[in-house]
Amino acid sequence: MSDRVTCHAGSRYPERPTRFEWQGEWLAVEAVERQWREPGRIVFDVRAADGRRFALTYDVGAGTWQVGQGTRPDGVPAPAPRKELC
Repeated sequence: MSDRVTCHAGSRYPERPTRFEWQGEWLAVEAVERQWREPGRIVFDVRAADGRRFALTYDVGAGTWQVGQGTRPDGVPAPAPRKELC
């Protein structure tokens, strides 16, 4: 069963998640901290309006979502953010 995520979709889907359901409650996405592609998936590292971090993973082939708190839904820690060099 797919978790429920609402997204903004401009020229492609999913472009930017705006809210998601977690344990029966809808949470607003305050910020997309990071986003990356993996084979067959798009992962969004997001911060909810209440400050908690979540990984929202979209399975491109199945058209389904998984929501996990703090790490990717499959339990693998999300990649560390890359440091910006200025």
